Amino acid sequence: MIDCRIKCVIFGHLFYKLSFMKITQNTNTLIDSFKVSKKVKTIDEIKKIFGHSNITIYRRVKANKLLTSYNKNSKYYTLPTVPKFNKYGVWFYNEIGFSKYGNLYQTLTAIIDNSSDGLSGKELSVILKIKVLDALRILSKRNTIKREKISGKNIFFSAKASIGKQQNKRQTAKNNIIKKPTELSSYQIVIEILVVVILNNTLEIKTLQAQLLLKKISVSEQEIHNVILHYELKKKKFK
Repeated sequence: MIDCRIKCVIFGHLFYKLSFMKITQNTNTLIDSFKVSKKVKTIDEIKKIFGHSNITIYRRVKANKLLTSYNKNSKYYTLPTVPKFNKYGVWFYNEIGFSKYGNLYQTLTAIIDNSSDGLSGKELSVILKIKVLDALRILSKRNTIKREKISGKNIFFSAKASIGKQQNKRQTAKNNIIKKPTELSSYQIVIEILVVVILNNTLEIKTLQAQLLLKKISVSEQEIHNVILHYELKKKKFK
């Protein structure tokens, strides 16, 4: 006769093998469901296909490492092989956003860490196609990212000291270049611009440019702007 302990081992092995086969089969079916129909699904849509409870579905989602959308209340799922991520590591299916980094907080942190000179809230909103100020505020309070005001704008930098320091340095340099006027045009053209400013009693660049054209003097808006900056002309002087 077969020893009772041996029977237990045999039955245990068979039970494990059958369970593993069932899980594998169910897993393959879940993966296949994304291949034959919509590439992106909600839990309710998956549930309709398989008729299982939420707990069972969530287990399968986790087992298959399905990606969760970082927007739309994280209710959409897709296979890891479906997205074609852009340079920021995000992919969109219509208005549904997925990230290779994970949820919204993880995604914002990674994008900021990987940026060359930090990013503003507006820039991050454009990248992710959603409002992100609340999430940025939370991340700043957690010290997951750093926020600093540069040239009147909040810029978000990496909380990693070595990275954040370099980002801040490049951002500051970039803003200084933008602020610094380019080299002024020739002396005679500068005089013409100042004369038109005085005669027309205005600092409206397009108006000044039009008046200069009447005198057959072609000057760019930037050149006029540079003269106004250089001589620190202010609107109140021309009221």
